[in-house]
Amino acid sequence: MLCSIGGDLLPIMFTSGSEHSSLIFPFLIITLLPLGASYIFGTLITAQGDLRFLNKISLLAIGVNVVLNFLLIPIHGIWGAAVATLATQSFVSIIQWRHAVSKFNLIYSISHYVKIILFILVLIGLAVILELANLKWEWKPIIILASGIILSIILKLVRASDFKELKNYQRS
Repeated sequence: MLCSIGGDLLPIMFTSGSEHSSLIFPFLIITLLPLGASYIFGTLITAQGDLRFLNKISLLAIGVNVVLNFLLIPIHGIWGAAVATLATQSFVSIIQWRHAVSKFNLIYSISHYVKIILFILVLIGLAVILELANLKWEWKPIIILASGIILSIILKLVRASDFKELKNYQRS
């Protein structure tokens, strides 16, 4: 959602900065996906008490990020730093995911992965269509958010009752 409005949102938030900022912003926002996955699986691993594993992965991630920044920034500048960040976060989240899957015997069917990929592709396609449609930027996040909720229910990634439970949870 933020990826589709970064070019419109950044000038409102900041009075100075380069036009590269609005080009890099969506790329950095995408980094939040593996970061969120890392929080989820890192919490599972922490609950299991395997802090040694998390510390090793964190140390490895620092090394990977330093090397990638050293290699990419001189050639690609700020783009290199953004790529290094995305690569490092993805690397960490994939390793944590694999570790959690093996430790907790998490089993997902292929159809579940297909649904997730379809969900992501449809929302990316919608964002592109909205960009081409020249809508006011304020409408884009509302349309994408509503579409994401509806699509997640249609694909049965979440149940409609989950939203009711969330609403009841917030009251307590």
